[in-house]
Amino acid sequence: MSKDDEKVMVLSSRVVFNYNKYFNGFSLYGGNGFRLTGTDSYQFLRRGDVEQDPSYKQIIPYVIYYNKESDMILTYTRSNNSGEQRLASKLSIGFGGHINECDTKPDGDYFDNIVLTSLVREMTEEAPVTDNDVSYRTRLVPFGYVNEDMSDVGRVHFGIVFVFVIDNHIASSIRFLEDEIVAAKWMQRSEFNLIGRLFETWSSLCFPAIQMYLNGVIE
Repeated sequence: MSKDDEKVMVLSSRVVFNYNKYFNGFSLYGGNGFRLTGTDSYQFLRRGDVEQDPSYKQIIPYVIYYNKESDMILTYTRSNNSGEQRLASKLSIGFGGHINECDTKPDGDYFDNIVLTSLVREMTEEAPVTDNDVSYRTRLVPFGYVNEDMSDVGRVHFGIVFVFVIDNHIASSIRFLEDEIVAAKWMQRSEFNLIGRLFETWSSLCFPAIQMYLNGVIE
């Protein structure tokens, strides 16, 4: 099946923002602003039909790998083989991808379950932990939402952001399986100030908030 023919989860842009405060950028999970509601109205539509249609938001679980023991974040560069060519050659701190119909099984049809099932699937496909005793779900912390309506790719996607909190042992067991991930490396948070302009847009929107979160400025 071609990329354009796969069915991906979408919400109407009107539903995403109709009962919520509109934002462009990053919104912290559980904060005083944005609340994602209307999620029971999700649909699975052909990806090629919604890639240029901003009346729909393709829902993207987006996870940041954080090694709490070493205070490091996992980074990588998207290769030219990336499934989203508009992000090729960009530096990223986020892993994830589209939600597919297969993600409705085996955990049921509830939106939150589907999001987590999709995210764990993407993690095991892109950057899995080889230690079989590690539970992905228990280490995933809901962090926020990202919306960016200035670019072609941003106008048709909406991110649900998580932080995957791990230690040195788990970090050392991570492997990279997809050829679109190149130059993966762990970086100290202090290094990011030197390379901020190289990030893809979503990563650049998430990073200031995660810095404040990890520094205890926001909770």
